[in-house]
Amino acid sequence: MRIGILGGTFDPIHYGHLRAAAEARAGQRLDRVLFVPANRSPLKGVAQASAAHRVAMVGLAIHDSPGFALSTVDVDRPAPSYAVDTVAALRRQWPEAAFVFLIGADQLAELPQWRGPEKLLELASIVALTRPGVARAAAPRGLPAAARDRITWQEIPPVDISASSIRERAAAGRSLRCLTPPAVVAYIERHGIYRRGDSAG
Repeated sequence: MRIGILGGTFDPIHYGHLRAAAEARAGQRLDRVLFVPANRSPLKGVAQASAAHRVAMVGLAIHDSPGFALSTVDVDRPAPSYAVDTVAALRRQWPEAAFVFLIGADQLAELPQWRGPEKLLELASIVALTRPGVARAAAPRGLPAAARDRITWQEIPPVDISASSIRERAAAGRSLRCLTPPAVVAYIERHGIYRRGDSAG
């Protein structure tokens, strides 16, 4: 089994995430894509919405999508969430699977600064996903050649949606339609997430 890992804050999840996962699943011939909400990203800090809300929104967004699944492996562990620990934990759950770690093009240059990047590349191959406004780049220096050879690219059609713009629109009381699935829109509105601007959102 080939399993893709799409981690992130998902604050909130939106159609850009879903399109990227769908394209990566088809392009990389993945049997499953796991959406893994971070407890707390060491690079992004504390999310505005709570982990419980973010997990719930991911579940709502993917509930009717074959091949997509939710994993709480990060939120079930103490923060911060490091990719190498995430993949190691998932490998313990599926020891026979081949893992593909999906990473945004804008994060690729930062890979050598992550915790245990060489170990991460031993545990999973890495696929960099193209993003609007971010040029393709060579595999980052600072990694051994053998590790760099495990990094490939996946073309993702541009979807110019960001979680920060959704939060801003929600705070202003503007419509979130066509940015994230209707079930997620309803959840944000029902719970008043992002309007209060606090981390408990």
